[in-house]
Amino acid sequence: MADVGQRHSGGGIRMVDGATGEHLGEWEKGEAYMILSRDTYANNKHLVDELIDTSLYRGGAPVRPKPGYFADGE
Repeated sequence: MADVGQRHSGGGIRMVDGATGEHLGEWEKGEAYMILSRDTYANNKHLVDELIDTSLYRGGAPVRPKPGYFADGE
């Protein structure tokens, strides 16, 4: 989680492509951020996509596991 930095209204914390300088996005103090490996995303795509969806479109509503979410069937 970002403990320091600006809020979005103050410019946020910029993510920049080191090779091109292109602005890729931003986050703000208090928001969690992470980079997931391709394997982690591939193995957890439904859960990661649900978390992104709730963040963007549902006000951060809780994500509830659905049957078959986990390898053990729970």
